[in-house]
Amino acid sequence: MSRRFRWIGTATLLWIVSTPGCGSNHSSSDPGQALGRPSAVSAVVAPVGPTNGGPEAPGQTGNPKGSPPSVSITSPRPSSLLIAHVPQHTTVTWTSVDPDGPGPGPKTYFFKILSEHDTEFPFLVALVDPDSLRRFYSPDFPGWTQVKGSVESFTLPDLDFNTRYMFVVTAVDRRGNEDPVFSTNKNMLMFNVEFAPPAAEAAGTDGAAERRNGRSGGH
Repeated sequence: MSRRFRWIGTATLLWIVSTPGCGSNHSSSDPGQALGRPSAVSAVVAPVGPTNGGPEAPGQTGNPKGSPPSVSITSPRPSSLLIAHVPQHTTVTWTSVDPDGPGPGPKTYFFKILSEHDTEFPFLVALVDPDSLRRFYSPDFPGWTQVKGSVESFTLPDLDFNTRYMFVVTAVDRRGNEDPVFSTNKNMLMFNVEFAPPAAEAAGTDGAAERRNGRSGGH
């Protein structure tokens, strides 16, 4: 068994163990199945097939739809090794390329904020096997925010402190090709929201005002 599948198996086991009511029949309460999608577990353990490098995968040689777009988060920079620490209401920006057009960029972006407390798709599974997230939601990405291809930023809403989040963005071009690569080094940003005490912010503001007044009084 390869190292990759050992990691996937471990992540799946951890999710199953941590899910309330483990061992019971979840088929009636699985949100993925309620939406007509496979469960998160089946998305993880799905064998490598057409959507994972097979002849029907977007952008593969001979694909009549041509080459797929590729989107990358530019700020804050994503990393598979480091978690970003950002203040409230940080603006996430991204960019993309669409090699075969016909427009200057993709037709549509889809993005979503995942929380480590979400129940629809396990956070750990997304980290261990990022492509399982694409397999679970593609091609319609239900529940994701959809924006035009000219929009390349989003300001994070009020989020909880001491919680891990992941901002994920993907693109679909005018031929219906979607970005086939989900990666924590490219379009998946893991982050925490930093807490800035109001007292510290007020002290910083007051200190700046005093320094300005001091300089003014000295002239």
